Amino acid sequence: METEKLLHQLVKKNKAVRKVITPGSYSLLLSIIAFSYISILVFYLGIRPDIEDKSDQLSYIIEISLAAITLISSAYAASVFSVPDNYQIRHIKWLSIVAPTLFSAYIAIKLFYQLFLHDIAYITKTGNNYSCAIDMLIFSILPIGAAILSLRKNASTSQSWCGAMISLCAVSISYIALRIIEPNDMMTHIVFWHYLPMLAISFIGIIIGKLLLKW
Repeated sequence: METEKLLHQLVKKNKAVRKVITPGSYSLLLSIIAFSYISILVFYLGIRPDIEDKSDQLSYIIEISLAAITLISSAYAASVFSVPDNYQIRHIKWLSIVAPTLFSAYIAIKLFYQLFLHDIAYITKTGNNYSCAIDMLIFSILPIGAAILSLRKNASTSQSWCGAMISLCAVSISYIALRIIEPNDMMTHIVFWHYLPMLAISFIGIIIGKLLLKW
């Protein structure tokens, strides 16, 4: 009788285990939120005046598409890294860097192509637009905070990787938004004030992950 009473009390106190959202569902949800956030930024800050011409340029479409793929793949990787066993997905660390590597390679190709076409005076006009780097950071703060809050309860054992992927996903949002808003296609400018801050924020995510994804 006492045993049955004890079991009844334990069952009564027991709480339902919270199900962890699957990586596919998480990346889909985060992608929808991310592109909605980009739309809001573009709506309030204004779209670049030459967007119709840019939408017909294959190089611009490829650049934005690779940035979007980086956003989605890093959201997926962040979800995988957020659980202790990484969903038993083999080689996830290598898989997580495929999209950003392709994106980086394309940025390098566009840079060297522009360097080849123009003289030194044209190439060195990067402009002192440090405000773009600041915008890259500011636009990414909200997504980073939201993603950390949603994933920190999953008991990650790969905090550094998870933090890096969260930051990469968030700063990809910033990159896409700025490329739609700002009418500047000088690749030296893009590399110095968009791409390098993107890398820096992603690496800062390693520290953020170590500090905020502990359990």
